[in-house]
Amino acid sequence: MADPEAYTLTLEPHPRNPRSRIRVLRGTDDGNPFEVTVPLRIKTVQDAVDWLRPDDVPQDALRQGEFYFIPSTGPHVVAGCYHPDPDHIYREDCGSDEWTAAGSTYRYTVNWRASFSRTHTATTCYSVVKAGYVLFPGRRTLKTHPFTGRPRYFVRGSVTHPEHGTLALPPHDLGEWYEVIPNRAHGPFPVTGYGPNVD
Repeated sequence: MADPEAYTLTLEPHPRNPRSRIRVLRGTDDGNPFEVTVPLRIKTVQDAVDWLRPDDVPQDALRQGEFYFIPSTGPHVVAGCYHPDPDHIYREDCGSDEWTAAGSTYRYTVNWRASFSRTHTATTCYSVVKAGYVLFPGRRTLKTHPFTGRPRYFVRGSVTHPEHGTLALPPHDLGEWYEVIPNRAHGPFPVTGYGPNVD
């Protein structure tokens, strides 16, 4: 975010319930106006700006709009893949299995045709999804239920947006990959993902 002094924080009636109130942060980012609703407990512009950035995102993280980009080892490492020749990676090899001591089973899968946003476009974007079956004790027997976690997105190259322009993602100590982290106003990524990553 830019200079917090350029923003305003106001208390306003809730759009669907005039008896309730919401707190709204407004300002301009990359020349474009924005407004986001922040928790009522937040009283200052600086607190609102700080709240938008998740706790594990450093102050100097690269950012474009509502997304931060954190240096990462990349999707293959996160998914537990083993590729002896990184120049020849086959899609069917992308992923690994996990078995817990409690008997649950999961599969980490790398999706090569991912998209972390409907408006931002990355040169390369992969997602990693953890899915499987959770084993738990029932009243008389062990039971299972399916589980699908929220995708984690990894990008490299550059990220473009019609209003924010292009953000170049430079190489770093861990390589070329960055993990995409949404700000708190955006909320977590949907389990179903966006666009072509749903196969």
